[in-house]
Amino acid sequence: MDTNTERRIWHYDSGNRPRGPYTESEIEGRIAEGEVTGQTLVWAHPMEEWLPAATVGPFKARCARGEPVLDDPTVPAGPGFVYVSQMQPWARFFARHLDYMTFIFVAVVVSIFTFAGTIDILQMTVGQAILAGILLTLVWAFVEAALISAYGTTPGKYLLGIHVTDSEGRRPGLAQSLRRSLRVWGMGMGMALPVVGLVMQALGYRALKRHGISPWDRLSRTEVEHFDYHILSPIFYFFTAAALIFLAGVLGAAMGR
Repeated sequence: MDTNTERRIWHYDSGNRPRGPYTESEIEGRIAEGEVTGQTLVWAHPMEEWLPAATVGPFKARCARGEPVLDDPTVPAGPGFVYVSQMQPWARFFARHLDYMTFIFVAVVVSIFTFAGTIDILQMTVGQAILAGILLTLVWAFVEAALISAYGTTPGKYLLGIHVTDSEGRRPGLAQSLRRSLRVWGMGMGMALPVVGLVMQALGYRALKRHGISPWDRLSRTEVEHFDYHILSPIFYFFTAAALIFLAGVLGAAMGR
């Protein structure tokens, strides 16, 4: 068997909704159970289009049970947005960082009014600022998990049309969402450590482009879906980010007086 195809992460179409990620052996198991047929559209990176399982090399033998194969195997239908969804790293990057900015801003405002006179944020050392960043992004992982399990998205993801599901297209449970969020924090963001975070984000980008799925989604058995969003959403996104930066500057100036 071709080891390259064996390592691929596969998806299949179930009623115009994607299902996955699955290994090749898991798809073969679903073929044996009758859940996936020769006509079922399947996809794995770097395939350019969805194809019937009976026409894809690894599954031809399993599907060879007298079932007719489509005359034109390059079927344009199917959940094409999955192919797109796994290949939009920049949308995911901006959504994640807007979530971080919003949460950190709220946390700073709350701390100013809660610990007024006891904590001077502007006098923090570099080490203290790094530790604060690590702790805040870790706490956000728990908040994010709660939001994803309840709504399938977060404010930043919602703005850019991003939703997270389990391998069956449902909202992931709290435990599964938390596992994913903690893996994003560690594997995707390098625990917000300087330099390490940049390296881990670069590696995550490379993995997503190469395999069509991020390491944390593969390990957590979750799926990222992209939907159409309003044309004004990116404008609102950048306006919100700019407003947060401006307000942070105003707060900093006020505290420095």
